[in-house]
Amino acid sequence: MNVELLHTNAKTPTRATSGSAGFDLYAPCSGSAAPGQLAEIHLGLSVAIPEGHVGILECRSSLARRHSLVRLGGVIDSDYRGELVLLLLNQGRETWSWQAGDRVGQLVVMRIYEGDCERVMFLDETSRGAGGFSSTGAA
Repeated sequence: MNVELLHTNAKTPTRATSGSAGFDLYAPCSGSAAPGQLAEIHLGLSVAIPEGHVGILECRSSLARRHSLVRLGGVIDSDYRGELVLLLLNQGRETWSWQAGDRVGQLVVMRIYEGDCERVMFLDETSRGAGGFSSTGAA
């Protein structure tokens, strides 16, 4: 996947291991977000998501757990060539700070369905049917 670095401190996304689903994303600048504040991290790079795929920006699991961060937005279409911006909401009780070069997110690239939507009178039946959230049992 082609990556253009737009900022002098920007880093090319990397995979931590050969089994990593996402590419680690690095902050080119330091910053912080107080409790309840949105961190808008301009990553200083743009990517060429392959056609037939979508890029999904995610928070790193360790940051979400330790600092109660929640990712907002994050769908990168294959024809988008602008700068990637990671939006993380600090739902914790303390200010979250990051330094230039810190891993702040992930980019997961996935195949997409490219068919059309067709209106029908009824959908086919499944064993689950219309069972809603948590209808398959508690964990």
